[in-house]
Amino acid sequence: MKAEQTVSTRNQSTVQYTESCIFMGNNRYEEGTISVAAETVIKDGMPVVRNVSKPGAFSLATSSNLVDVVGVTKVGLFDVTLAASTDLNIAVCIKGDVDANGLVLPATVTLNTVVGTTKFFRDVLNNVGLNIIDTTEQTSF
Repeated sequence: MKAEQTVSTRNQSTVQYTESCIFMGNNRYEEGTISVAAETVIKDGMPVVRNVSKPGAFSLATSSNLVDVVGVTKVGLFDVTLAASTDLNIAVCIKGDVDANGLVLPATVTLNTVVGTTKFFRDVLNNVGLNIIDTTEQTSF
């Protein structure tokens, strides 16, 4: 959820609230935990890989391990600030329709980033079971 104050006077305040959901339908989730090396804000739509050192654990994907992505994070209405070396119970979307505009990709990564030599990152997400849909927001203020 995003809140933007547009008017602020001594006796009036106008705030525009925007709530968006990138998960558009037929979604399936897997429960697990996620931990990070440094304090990180966890948002909906961040690609994750399995953390094989702990059963049921995930780690955020980086530009160097895109081929191993298994899903994207789902944290709910509000982003979560996760302290270093702290576990967070999380749901990971592993299948279904996902809005491409809501994905939070690692730095320098786009859906057209080449992974390996024969596919784009969009193909990796599709192979996992995520149907990436390009949408146009029609309700912005």
